[in-house]
Amino acid sequence: MNPSNPDSPGLAGLTDPVDLTAAASLADTARLAEAAGQANEADRAARAESTAVRAAVRAVRGGDREAFGRLLDLYQRRLFGLALMMVRNPEAAEEVAQDAFVRAFTRLDLYDENRPFYPWLATIAVRLAQNWLRRHGRERVREGRPIDPERDAASTIDPIDELITDERGRQLWRWVAALPSGERTAVTL
Repeated sequence: MNPSNPDSPGLAGLTDPVDLTAAASLADTARLAEAAGQANEADRAARAESTAVRAAVRAVRGGDREAFGRLLDLYQRRLFGLALMMVRNPEAAEEVAQDAFVRAFTRLDLYDENRPFYPWLATIAVRLAQNWLRRHGRERVREGRPIDPERDAASTIDPIDELITDERGRQLWRWVAALPSGERTAVTL
């Protein structure tokens, strides 16, 4: 439903600006209610995850090393993605993520259970990634996908749209790379 378009099927017969405003307001209210329902669902999921994380942390602190595997399963992909965005090298990102988990395990006694676990873990990974970048320098990596003429011929995606999307992504990462280290980290997170 588009309130600015009286020809929209959802507004048939509405021509008065007050009617259009009321219809738009109802649509906004419906969207807000849907978003609130999704937010409540997300809050419940976050609380359940937080409870599971606290239980795993307590178990590890109690000597159950296998409980750390639950934390690893829960955050491994997310942490690898964060490291990859920073170092832009899959092997290095894997190394950074692994080192972050090792460091978190060895320093789990410093973790405050009253705070969320992932930001603590992500902070460790960000600092390790920054150290890796200082040691190895930033590598230039071609973004986008390799050119495959056979796949391109069979593709239903408009090549111009794909090229524009790739270029926008490259430009965005050039802008991010040009930021000072602290700001670049904040944007990457």
